[in-house]
Amino acid sequence: KRNKNKHWEYDVVHQGFNFRLNDIQSSLGISQLNKANMFIKYRKKIASFYNKEFCKIPKVSIPKQLKKYKSSFHLYILNIESFKIKQKERFIKYMLKKKIMLQYHYIPIYKFKLFSDKYILKNAETYFRSTLSLPIFYKLSLKDQNYIIYKLKFFLKTNL
Repeated sequence: KRNKNKHWEYDVVHQGFNFRLNDIQSSLGISQLNKANMFIKYRKKIASFYNKEFCKIPKVSIPKQLKKYKSSFHLYILNIESFKIKQKERFIKYMLKKKIMLQYHYIPIYKFKLFSDKYILKNAETYFRSTLSLPIFYKLSLKDQNYIIYKLKFFLKTNL
């Protein structure tokens, strides 16, 4: 169930399965597998560019990569240590006004109705409060990447 005013908020109210792949989607998936290496290569390039820019900002942590693992960079998750939940929401709204869509990652399980009051862990809340994902997709131009970086830096400089 999604909140129409805040696209990043949703709730899980029923337990169930998510089996929704039909024949057309399967065919599309197979065709996309042929392009996977190209997509991953470009996402790595974007992630490297983001890393280079964001590693210079105090209290901002870039994704950690262990050498023995390879990432597809399907997400680029940034951690902003000093964020409170209201600051994070203001930041997401600010970026949305600038036509940049960010996303929460990961909402603690106890916040969903299905699991309310279970599994409440301090570290989950800290992670939820301070992390979000930035756009990272194959068609993201260098101009758009620079725009995202500029707007993020501007917000942090004027709001922290």
